[in-house]
Amino acid sequence: MVASARRRRRFKPRDRPPSRACLEDGLRAWDYAAGRRRQHQNKSLRPGHDCCAVCLRLPMLSCEACGRVSYCSTRCRNRDARAHAASCNILKQLPPESLDALAVEESFDFEKADLAPVEYLPTRLTTWRDPAAALALSFPLSVAYAVAAFPAAARCVEASGAIHLVGAAPPEAAAPAQWWACALERVLPRDEGVIVTLVGPQVPEQTTARADRGVVVAVLRQSYEAADLCSEALLVGFNMGLSDASYDWDAALTAARRRRATVVFFSPTRLELGRDARALKKAGAALVADAIWNPWHSPSWKQSGELANDVYRKHSWARCAVFR
Repeated sequence: MVASARRRRRFKPRDRPPSRACLEDGLRAWDYAAGRRRQHQNKSLRPGHDCCAVCLRLPMLSCEACGRVSYCSTRCRNRDARAHAASCNILKQLPPESLDALAVEESFDFEKADLAPVEYLPTRLTTWRDPAAALALSFPLSVAYAVAAFPAAARCVEASGAIHLVGAAPPEAAAPAQWWACALERVLPRDEGVIVTLVGPQVPEQTTARADRGVVVAVLRQSYEAADLCSEALLVGFNMGLSDASYDWDAALTAARRRRATVVFFSPTRLELGRDARALKKAGAALVADAIWNPWHSPSWKQSGELANDVYRKHSWARCAVFR
């Protein structure tokens, strides 16, 4: 009888805290034993959003401070207090969003953003101009940082003179050519001309081709696989979600393999970066560098649409792969 009681205690389901790597990325949600079975039975549940963050029952109340994480009772709210305290201050500063809007690409107001030329690039984006302009500048700076960090990417750009930014949405397409020139002149020879092509059906209609100091920013409102692009160029993707079946990157990855592209891909967390890396390996690419943290990530936090306690900054991590 004593032995059976010990076995029950030994195999009792336990709450699982996030790993140290997840905490550093802003992923602070615990895996609670109370809701693990319900999550397994219904994978569409989003803890803290449409159900209790702890036991995954129907939500009845939310955090009194931020109002962005839901619980079924004060007992569950108190149980989650330790995990939620780490993200509550950040969630309080975020603008209100509907649940469906959390997974949608940010809109970009071209009229309000200060896209004037820059004389010197900033050392920090969080306090530079307005948030929209800082987000737009984060993309050229991230590409330049990756070219400097990954030798394979630098060799590719020097040989081909072409950068293809795939899946370009309004924030990625907003930076003027002068910003791209200022960012890339740090890592490429001054006499090296570069064509940055924004590829994707989401590129805004008001975005046109422009040039500055040897850097040409071109526009192709087509999918990557359908566009007429050169081979052996640097392919850059921000927050692509290659492992997400709803995005269907199979045709684009097949085209990248056919064009023998060098791929630099950015993700908000190391967890998603690892998933994207596995998707690229499955498509035939060779990973040629370890993951690096990107200091020019998105300046603003965003709440996860899957786990309400998780917050992240977009394109915080980068890695390089090559289709040979």
